[in-house]
Amino acid sequence: MKVTSRDFHKGVVKLMVTSPDDYWFLTKIIEPGDLITGTAERKISVGDNSDKLAKKKFTATIEAEKLDYADPLRINGLIREAPDDMPRGVHQSLIVEIGTVLQIKKNFLGYHKDYLSEAEHTAQETVLALLFDRDHAIFALFEQQGHRILSELKGDVAKKAMVEAKHDNFFSLLAETLSSYVSRYKVETVILGSSDFWKDYLFNELPSEVKQLVQTVTISSVSDNGIKEILVSPRMKKLLEHDREAKETSLVDDLMKAIAKEHACYGFVETKKFVTEANISYLLVTETFLSASRQKDTFEELEHLMADVDRAGGKVHLLTTEQNIKKVDGLGGIAGVVRW
Repeated sequence: MKVTSRDFHKGVVKLMVTSPDDYWFLTKIIEPGDLITGTAERKISVGDNSDKLAKKKFTATIEAEKLDYADPLRINGLIREAPDDMPRGVHQSLIVEIGTVLQIKKNFLGYHKDYLSEAEHTAQETVLALLFDRDHAIFALFEQQGHRILSELKGDVAKKAMVEAKHDNFFSLLAETLSSYVSRYKVETVILGSSDFWKDYLFNELPSEVKQLVQTVTISSVSDNGIKEILVSPRMKKLLEHDREAKETSLVDDLMKAIAKEHACYGFVETKKFVTEANISYLLVTETFLSASRQKDTFEELEHLMADVDRAGGKVHLLTTEQNIKKVDGLGGIAGVVRW
């Protein structure tokens, strides 16, 4: 992600999406009620013929309602600002892909700023995906700017822009090619995308040093759609969350130690008391607690609480990884380490 300007006093950030990783970060930064400005597309009537429609691109500001985590990312909401010939107050989606420029207007709390910083500075792990079945394979390298196809192999019939793989054992050829790419690109993670039936055939051909890099994803086809399935799969999401899980685990461990020493608070009522006294070093809020507060119409009170911690110099951390969410949800979904 490239942040081109930020003014947290006015609550405005402008950015450009530079990696599929950014989709995940945006789902953590953008929340219902935020104003998002970007390029939208809508069908409009052409001329006097109301039956003739054409797509028109225009700049729109929508009030976000929800995000669909996919490739591309979709931000859904209601149009609040648009050219005069476009409707307002109606539903509209902003499609977010590599190169998309967005403006986000919201109340940026500490954890939102942390996500922005992470998105700017996170170096993507080198991931190589191999999509395959018994006679067709695609090798794709996932990079900071997206993915690129390294090669496409066919076991039987040669096609235009494909390499004809005349080999006694197609899976042996895939294993050789995969090993070569792993070495050449210094790959840290290999994702095998296939139906469950074919995975073992290839896995048995792989050298031990490549096997230990492998994660598997079930896909429906060896195609662009298969690549999209990998991009939004839990496995890829796990790779993005790995560093965050380590950070969150450390924070939760420190919280548990502080509880043992009676140097912490948990549950909304108790935590609010310590926030009022400006006695919070850092506050932990789970994603599930945040979501529940929106459904119960108590989010505004929670948002004020988190903002008070920010203003008093404390840190607010949103927990997004499963095991850490479970631990803090068991304490009421919100907890803090106190200063004194």
